Amino acid sequence: MRSLKYVWFITLKDLKRFTTDRLALFFFVLFPFFFIVMFNFLLRGTAAGDGRLELHLATQEKQGGMSYQIIDSLVTRDDAQLRPGGPKIIWLKDYEKARQDVANKKLAGFLSFPADFTQGVLTGYGAHLEVVVDAGQVNTRAALNGLAKAIASSVSMQQVATNAAIGLMVEQGLASGHPPQADDISKMFQQSYPGQAGGASQPSVIKFSTEKVGDFEPRNPSNWVIPGYLVMFVFFAATQSAETIVRERQNHTLERLLTGSVSREAILGGVFLGMVAKGLVQIIVFWTVGILVFKIDLGLSPFGVILLSVLMAITSASFALMLATLT
Repeated sequence: MRSLKYVWFITLKDLKRFTTDRLALFFFVLFPFFFIVMFNFLLRGTAAGDGRLELHLATQEKQGGMSYQIIDSLVTRDDAQLRPGGPKIIWLKDYEKARQDVANKKLAGFLSFPADFTQGVLTGYGAHLEVVVDAGQVNTRAALNGLAKAIASSVSMQQVATNAAIGLMVEQGLASGHPPQADDISKMFQQSYPGQAGGASQPSVIKFSTEKVGDFEPRNPSNWVIPGYLVMFVFFAATQSAETIVRERQNHTLERLLTGSVSREAILGGVFLGMVAKGLVQIIVFWTVGILVFKIDLGLSPFGVILLSVLMAITSASFALMLATLT
């Protein structure tokens, strides 16, 4: 019981000295908020809007294939001409490099045309579009699948129209005795997809519509600034407490306590509880000001965040005690 009394006495002594030390209060409480206010100002407006969606296309066909006309009609040439919310289409010239970038997580994913795309469409056997995407990129997979369906639907409609035109050409050719050649049929189908004719880009056959379902709320910089600096300055305060222990050992304060029948465990316990109490003061101030002033979001489990902060204060006190014994 006497040891617990000594522990309590040493803890109160440290807290009393802490509350009367203006420099310590400044570095423990006010100084951290200078950093928080500064970084909140610097990071204000970060991620204030939704990033523009980027869709990547590639082809395995040889130069002149139908996929070149389709990609050419879709690719974005000038970002300034994009509508708000519209996707940016990027043409990847190297298929193998694009696959390697996805494997290395440098690229979220891309849509690829197979090597026999033109042949499959012209012969009527069909062609399969390939979606290469990282397993964790769910949104990119959905966007590329939607683009693939839009291209497939457009190709099907163009194929129906072209087949009708070819039928008329065949009938007219049979009537005139000059049936159409395969090159004429292929050229007619490819002309259904406007690309760059004479250097001028034509409207794309694929249209994108964007629907606004709500306002995008910018992220609050305090949500990551305050927790980050809380960890930093709680350990900073613990190292200051370690310096206090070293100073008391040098001026023989600890020796006088030991000679006064105070056990070593009571001294260490009192010093440890004092450092934990100062860490808890920092945590209370940080989270109170963060919630009331900076409108910080504690996430789905506020209790878990607070509990983790308390455990961090205990850990920092243990770290300071270990640091003091090493010096």
